[in-house]
Amino acid sequence: MIKEQSLSKEALKELIDIKSQDFSVYAVVDTAKSETLFTCLKGKKDELYSLFVKDREKKLKSVSPYLVPLEDTDSFWVIEEVVDKQTGYIMFSNKEPHQVVAQLSDWIYQKDEEGKVALFRHYDPLVLKELLECEKAQNESIVSDIYSNCEIVLKATESTYCKYQIGSNL
Repeated sequence: MIKEQSLSKEALKELIDIKSQDFSVYAVVDTAKSETLFTCLKGKKDELYSLFVKDREKKLKSVSPYLVPLEDTDSFWVIEEVVDKQTGYIMFSNKEPHQVVAQLSDWIYQKDEEGKVALFRHYDPLVLKELLECEKAQNESIVSDIYSNCEIVLKATESTYCKYQIGSNL
């Protein structure tokens, strides 16, 4: 089940402040969307968790999707540099980073009918938005499996954001 709520920028900042008191707040960032985004993230945060868990040699580190733990003081830059530019989204969860990485990365590596592995870019905010719309319309989607029991905030319009509650634990 998915519930949807529209938010202003101020309401989103307040939500991050409130949620950070009881839940983990993360940014899921697709660094492949910008040549400078990975460097920007490294300059702002010490902890970055790649969702490309099978890239053990870190050859794809500059284009990997990352889970970035946030503090309430991160709300301004993450909204401005990540959500507004649609290079990522905010996620609220009651899980630790390693649990979220495992949950999200499990769905990235998918095999086709012939057994070839392909990357499923569910972490791309534009792809995720379409998946959420499909699930809301009762079409088949796997969003509830990938993002079970969390909340996600994506850019909706020029001045609004959309919070999706997936499951019922938050």
